[in-house]
Amino acid sequence: MVQSLGSCPAPTPVLSPGRLAFPVVLGPGKKLTATYDVAIDCANDPDKSTRADPGQDYALSAAVDRLALDGQVDADHADDVCPRAPATTPAARDKGCGLRNPDGSFGAPLIDVVVR
Repeated sequence: MVQSLGSCPAPTPVLSPGRLAFPVVLGPGKKLTATYDVAIDCANDPDKSTRADPGQDYALSAAVDRLALDGQVDADHADDVCPRAPATTPAARDKGCGLRNPDGSFGAPLIDVVVR
């Protein structure tokens, strides 16, 4: 999902199948990277944002519904949404996902459009 953080309309993401052949079957513990094309032709804030002025333009998110994929109930919903911060428990290996935060960790949902 792409959410506009201002007056610009929200663009529609389109799945870019690349080398994927549908349906996709993943084994336990395996990963899949889904790539989307998003045409952005509007900047809510045309200037480059800074840490002091985080004037971002769009928020990105994605979610997976295992029930819709394979009819199975997902026992762990914590990793079904992206972006998300890294897991905080010592036993968890989830590094999070999304764009990088200023500290280098994953979980940032925002993109900044700069008009030149």
